[in-house]
Amino acid sequence: MDIYVGNLPSDITGSDLRAVLEPFGRVETADVVRRRHGDESRGFGFVGMPARSEGVCAVLGVHGRNLNGRTITALVEP
Repeated sequence: MDIYVGNLPSDITGSDLRAVLEPFGRVETADVVRRRHGDESRGFGFVGMPARSEGVCAVLGVHGRNLNGRTITALVEP
């Protein structure tokens, strides 16, 4: 299952994003989208979790959570 995670802090890495969602289950991929010029985050990323039930729990667990002063959004990708 693919999860969109938005409103991320500009200094977050894929490893950081993985660490946020791993308590809810196995994370296969965690990628933060970066600007073309520079290494700054564009404020969103995608996480892949193989088990749908774990992915749903992750979305419910992190949506609205504060991460480094930002309230993050988590949505299931269709």
